[in-house]
Amino acid sequence: MAEHLIGEVLTGSVAGLIEPQTRFSQSILYITPQASSELILIRILLGSASFDSVRDGKTWQQEDDFSVIGIPTRKYRTRNQFRTHLKAAGIPQKELDQHLRRNLKQEGYYKDLVAEVILALWRMKTREHTLAFIHIYRLLERISFAFPVVYAARSTDFKAAYTVLREYIGGGTDKGELGFFKKFTETSIDKLLTGAIAKLDLSPLSSADRPPVYATVKKFLPQTSIHSEIPDLAIEFPYSEVLDLLVNLRNRFFHFSSNHTQNISSIDLPVCDHLFENLNEIFLNWLAVIYFEILRDVVSR
Repeated sequence: MAEHLIGEVLTGSVAGLIEPQTRFSQSILYITPQASSELILIRILLGSASFDSVRDGKTWQQEDDFSVIGIPTRKYRTRNQFRTHLKAAGIPQKELDQHLRRNLKQEGYYKDLVAEVILALWRMKTREHTLAFIHIYRLLERISFAFPVVYAARSTDFKAAYTVLREYIGGGTDKGELGFFKKFTETSIDKLLTGAIAKLDLSPLSSADRPPVYATVKKFLPQTSIHSEIPDLAIEFPYSEVLDLLVNLRNRFFHFSSNHTQNISSIDLPVCDHLFENLNEIFLNWLAVIYFEILRDVVSR
């Protein structure tokens, strides 16, 4: 499975629930040599995966469930536990398996997504947080157009799909695929999710390292969107602001155009890893939540 995932960087397998036979065709409960990349992506994001590091041969357990806001830890030990969790999440196992079989033609696309997710998680594990952010942003770029189209295409009729897509394209002021994706999240993702509160806690950082991170994050959040804050220590904001924050940090830190007044300089942010260390999980959590919202809708139709 190493080549199937990300080549020479990591080898990997999905933890537990392994079935060496091939009689199970694309079942989320079993991993076989023929398991699709979308199946693997779901298992990774649900916190049911393990990976072996080529660097040191150590095994890394991925038990964090990114499909739920707050990223709870899961420890699946039986297929029944995993099936029960899927049902509670509104994704019946039987219907999910049917979707995975129908969607095999998108193998190449989901293989790319798996690679970006694994590399993001791995870089976070090795504390290379700026590199992890790059993979999270690459993931956003890969899903920003495709996911809304998939969502609309699963509408019950052509007229409904056309109406939905027209709203995404014409209803926003932002240009390009990221603007398209932002409009999609505003109009199609449950308001209880977009209104949920992301909590940035800087207390693990030293007192000297907190102010630059706090000031940078606050700089790119509308003042009216800040739910609560403790200067230089913590700030809370709704998940509806996560996409804008992700994109603005990428544009203002990595582009650093000479004529932009909101650039993030290395003087203002001397240790960029501190910034991304505290935001990457929030970013990946939100993208995973959006994916599972789409998946739940697609599977239920």
